[in-house]
Amino acid sequence: MATVLWHPDAIKRPYKAKGKPWSGGSGNPKFLFHTTETTGLPNYSAPPHMTLHPGVKLWQHIPFNMAAYSVRSGKVDTMTFAYQIEVIGRAREVPMYRAVPWYTEVAKLIQWFHDNLGVPIEFEDFSVMKYGQLAPQRRNYATVDAFSGVLGHAHVGRGIDSHWDPGRLNVELLEEMLNKPGPPPPPTLEEEEMLPLKYGDGMEDGQTLTYPPGHPEAGAQFTTSRFYKRSDVRAVQGMLRDAGASVNTDGVYTVKTAEAIMFVTPGSGADSNGFWFHGNDWAPTLKAAYGGSGSGGGDLSFGDTVKLTQP
Repeated sequence: MATVLWHPDAIKRPYKAKGKPWSGGSGNPKFLFHTTETTGLPNYSAPPHMTLHPGVKLWQHIPFNMAAYSVRSGKVDTMTFAYQIEVIGRAREVPMYRAVPWYTEVAKLIQWFHDNLGVPIEFEDFSVMKYGQLAPQRRNYATVDAFSGVLGHAHVGRGIDSHWDPGRLNVELLEEMLNKPGPPPPPTLEEEEMLPLKYGDGMEDGQTLTYPPGHPEAGAQFTTSRFYKRSDVRAVQGMLRDAGASVNTDGVYTVKTAEAIMFVTPGSGADSNGFWFHGNDWAPTLKAAYGGSGSGGGDLSFGDTVKLTQP
């Protein structure tokens, strides 16, 4: 849930429509870009969260803990953390707008959403923007939901919506103006925030799985609820591949990932450069196969640190 409800520099301009509850989607934050197709502030019946008149004013109509209305494309309106922003201008003219004030003010607002509401500085493809429900740039609900960053009205509501705003946005110019962070350093297996890992991590939530043979809870069923671990699993899989294991970097912890963990056992003995795993739920199996030991010595239990060594 958004902890910042109002932009500090915006003029509060509420309408009769006060917002509606977020009610779907994965929660990937988005800056959903519209153009008003006007020269001034519209008299909205379906307001966005904010309206920007570059170089003139910034208004906010709906707090950030509520969904806005402007898209009206199936379920996208209430897709969790899809912040809707109308910018005064016309889609056909957007490529011709001056850097100052139009693009500089837009960049400043995108930066604020990145810094305060976690919207990544990533852009959908704005190079082809056409009118129509089946226009080539228009995405279905699942694709929009999976995206996190800046996208346009023209990208949403395939088969439902026909708008093509905000037009061919000059993304290259905006990226030059934004404080886009560089790539993070490669993760290491010692980063405890990545772990513990569990069988089924990274799979879509709500799936019923059975622990496979070889797992300490083999035969027992459970419901997946750790889709948020997908990036962590993918990082570990990448390191396993770098170490010579044959494993896909799909971000889903399956039997193949467990086999790769057991395969990667460089060196042997106390001074080995083997990998460390924090509370991996296959730890007892790894202990049996490779003679690992808990961080405190003795038998392994969930949460122990395990170092793999060859038998």
